[in-house]
Amino acid sequence: REIQESITDWSLPANRTLCDYGRLRKDSEMKIQAHDTAAATNNKKVRYVFVFDKILLICKQARGDHYTYKDSLKVHDYKIEDVSTRKIQRDTRWSHSFMLVHKDKLHAYTLFARTEERKKEWIDAFREALDNVLPDQRQGST
Repeated sequence: REIQESITDWSLPANRTLCDYGRLRKDSEMKIQAHDTAAATNNKKVRYVFVFDKILLICKQARGDHYTYKDSLKVHDYKIEDVSTRKIQRDTRWSHSFMLVHKDKLHAYTLFARTEERKKEWIDAFREALDNVLPDQRQGST
């Protein structure tokens, strides 16, 4: 598939393709902040994000439509928390945020969108992916 071929430094498990992770729900540039105590810094980084039914891929945009793999999250391991936006942020282009929190509270990520509408689209896409993977267990998302 085109997306799979455009991502470098990503090793899929043997006999797997990106199609095995379900339908692409949304992709675009976002700012991401990892909340990981092991990380030296919790800086916000601009990344290109793809959300499929079973996986969220975090990449760094290279040239054109090419991306360098940075991280992946299993969709069913996370829940969405819509966090209120503070108006005092320095970079107002990225002031609309929500969080993906690991169900065992192991770690969390704050994702920043450029507009409130884009944020809503991302939350909806993530919920659609969760509903597709866990149709009998509607995740408690706020």
